[in-house]
Amino acid sequence: MDNTKLIGRNDNHIEIIDNIKCIKKKLLGNSDDVKRRQRNLRQWQLDLPDKFNTPILKKQDSKSAEYVYEWIDDSSTVQEIFQDSLGLPFTKNLYDIFSEISKILARVHKISPTKTDNVNSIKLISRPLIALTPEEYADASGAELECLSLLQNDSKLIQTLNSYMPQDKYKVMIHGDIRLDQFLCSLTNEVWIIDFEEYSFGDALKDLGGIIGSVLFDVYIKIFCDTWELNDEGDNEQVINDYLLKREKALLREVSPLLEHFLQEYQSECGQNIDIELLSVNLGAFLLERVLSRAKLSFRLSEVDKAILGIGREFIISKYKLTQILS
Repeated sequence: MDNTKLIGRNDNHIEIIDNIKCIKKKLLGNSDDVKRRQRNLRQWQLDLPDKFNTPILKKQDSKSAEYVYEWIDDSSTVQEIFQDSLGLPFTKNLYDIFSEISKILARVHKISPTKTDNVNSIKLISRPLIALTPEEYADASGAELECLSLLQNDSKLIQTLNSYMPQDKYKVMIHGDIRLDQFLCSLTNEVWIIDFEEYSFGDALKDLGGIIGSVLFDVYIKIFCDTWELNDEGDNEQVINDYLLKREKALLREVSPLLEHFLQEYQSECGQNIDIELLSVNLGAFLLERVLSRAKLSFRLSEVDKAILGIGREFIISKYKLTQILS
């Protein structure tokens, strides 16, 4: 039996079951959160559309919160594919992959909604920015507390997030935890979506913000973390600033057509226009959440994460920034 452990918030293993390669997932966390995610997974299985590209659920054990899905052979995450493409001319293949992502998300968003009073939207992240529960404080890492201390003093940011109201036309069933690594692509360019633990009635713009936010997160990681090509004056603050701005401009110019293509394909599938200013708020919130998620594993918040935190804030406060990128 191949018992290879995979990294994630769950306990994930690759196993051979009945001569079929599978991924076995055990949901971790406090009891209430595990039960919530189990309810979401049950609802997803009830709502699952016909001929939908997601791994087959082979078996489950609700008591132990274990789920076994068929493994997708010879596949890579779309995040891996995108990261390998960043800085190179984008191929038609990459555009086709993003077209498939838009179609998959549109199908999820077209599912007849199971409406609830609680709408899964970015507004939910404003609560920990105001105050933490004693349990959250005790469980938080040093980097998380540092991150939250920066955000909790930002009244304009908190007010913007707290006043965010999802529009009725965007209230649909959503994946709820969309990133590029939630999509797999096979060698034949077939795209699959995974991990429906946050499937719920929510704001479609949260899912779309997750895609665009994933792209921009990788862009900024590349800007800040790649090898710098500076001369002996590289320690001059103005030289460094100009260099980073030049790299940012070049990479944003590179990804802009891809993002515009993705949104156009999604809008064509759903038959409605997307409010870019509201989408900007959602992608900014995604960047904040990514930094908070990374902070769980660290004692101190890195300078790169602090920079991305500020960029996420700018997308939330300065809603025109995404419009500038797309244009």
